[in-house]
Amino acid sequence: MNEDIAKYLEHLKSRNYATKSLEMYSYCLGKFIDFAEANGIERVQDVDLKLLESFRLHLVQGNCSERTVAKTINVVRQFFSWLESQGIVFLNPASDLMNIKISRKLQYVPNWNDFLKLLGQPDVKTPEGIRTRAMLETCGSCALRRAELLGMNVSDVDFHNGIVKIYGKGRKERMLPLTSQAVHWINRYLNESRPKLLGEGNDEQALWLTTQRARMTVSALNGALRRCSIGAKLKRTMHIHQIRRLVATEMLRNGGHPVQIKDLLGHSTMKSLSDYLKITITDLKRTHSKSQVGK
Repeated sequence: MNEDIAKYLEHLKSRNYATKSLEMYSYCLGKFIDFAEANGIERVQDVDLKLLESFRLHLVQGNCSERTVAKTINVVRQFFSWLESQGIVFLNPASDLMNIKISRKLQYVPNWNDFLKLLGQPDVKTPEGIRTRAMLETCGSCALRRAELLGMNVSDVDFHNGIVKIYGKGRKERMLPLTSQAVHWINRYLNESRPKLLGEGNDEQALWLTTQRARMTVSALNGALRRCSIGAKLKRTMHIHQIRRLVATEMLRNGGHPVQIKDLLGHSTMKSLSDYLKITITDLKRTHSKSQVGK
């Protein structure tokens, strides 16, 4: 089974799966191999539905969270679907394997006023402050993932057309519009701040730089967000993904088309918008309950 899993992981790698995703798939399938071998099964052709159901029960009884169980079973099902497509197994034993249903809580979404307070916190008299303000404006414009923001290069920004090139999951490229405010602050950053952060004789192509003259890191970004959140007197630190959710939610609340928002976020399916839609429905219910309708 190890050989089959190695081939499967190579297949996922060829499809540009992120390193963290590959590690997660490897970990989940490793747990399945351990369970199968403990039950005397060494070939994928010998796995049946009964063994898979026992593995699911093993995870549930092993104090795994609902999310961990669901993710692991989903990985195993995908693995066997691939085995079937490659002709390695004739019948897919996981085709009838039921997964557990997890109770999903709506993720926290800040309000727009809090984001405006956050924008006002960077000290724009300093190179770092102008950089942070430009980054926040870019996120407020494009609803970027953290990795997408940190992965931006100088050449990705098209000031003439007011757009930016982004590489999302699987290195999928998409072009996103920039607001006039985002264009203004990125331009100011490039003219006033980045040369000071870059220093002489440095050919670094990253758009966002640290004081160490290198590409902005996750820890440096989180530190800047934490300081801004404290300065804005927010109850909790506002992270990039929360800004992303806020932008998408605000667009839906204001009549944005779900398909266009899906494309902005870089999602492959409409299913990924389900949480955002739930939030807007919750707002509608709250407003309806406060009204006099039906009273």
